[in-house]
Amino acid sequence: MEDMREAAWKYGHGSQLIMDGTFGLCDKRMLLFILMGLDEDHKGVPLAFLLFSALAGNRQTLAGYNTDIIADLVGRWKASLGSQNGEPFIILVAITDTDLMEQGTLIRVFPNIWLLICKFHLHQCWRNHHN
Repeated sequence: MEDMREAAWKYGHGSQLIMDGTFGLCDKRMLLFILMGLDEDHKGVPLAFLLFSALAGNRQTLAGYNTDIIADLVGRWKASLGSQNGEPFIILVAITDTDLMEQGTLIRVFPNIWLLICKFHLHQCWRNHHN
């Protein structure tokens, strides 16, 4: 846990965050969101894993989250990082897929953030709409 906290400050603070949700990671109704930074070699470094169960009553696991739930989890993660030298933890730029709930989460938790859409997901979205 301490290693991930140190990684968050080293590779995330005042820098870039990559956020993505993963569904169907097991046969249970679990959802996983991964927050990553980039190291000196531009390789992904996990900063946080947000694992939680889908809400009861949802027919599909991917319907088990919304902006409020993810914002609460990301907000708790940010709060757990505290501050260093009197400076709070901030993220300046984030890359997400086309999920508006993820984007809304990041804007709530980091109000001055610049959001970018992943090139792969953007291409996939355009292709799906074209088809």
